Amino acid sequence: MFAAARCQDFALAVRRADGMLTALAGSFGPDHPFTLSAAEVRADLAWLSGEAWYAAEFWMLIADGWARIDGPASPLARFGARQAAASWWNVPDAEAAVGGAALLAVLQLVTPGADFDPTVRAVRRRMGRIAPSTAAGPQTGAAFKQTGPAFKQSGQQHD
Repeated sequence: MFAAARCQDFALAVRRADGMLTALAGSFGPDHPFTLSAAEVRADLAWLSGEAWYAAEFWMLIADGWARIDGPASPLARFGARQAAASWWNVPDAEAAVGGAALLAVLQLVTPGADFDPTVRAVRRRMGRIAPSTAAGPQTGAAFKQTGPAFKQSGQQHD
């Protein structure tokens, strides 16, 4: 996978990363540290492949997973949420409107004082501009989680 990515054969790197991610999720569950760490590599491959929305989806799920394992204030959960936001800024408005509410939910989960956080406020402003009816957003990312990357849909639980 890494050799393929270094050679910029992202299609091969993605296939290998997806295979590894599926195997880890099947063995350990979608919220196991091994699976989440592999998902971080997959999210980076999505970014490098020019798939900003898919990278944002992955990072949202990663942030949510680390929040369940280590708590919402954990550095890994917060890092994942910030990576999701960074990816989301590169998504066209029409697509960003679809996932903006889920992004806000993840950011609010992991950000103490979310109402005063500059990233949360910037996401809300963009959402207000592109989708006024969804600017406040739901308090969960449940709708997003149903359509997210396959490794999260395995239904496995970690021990």
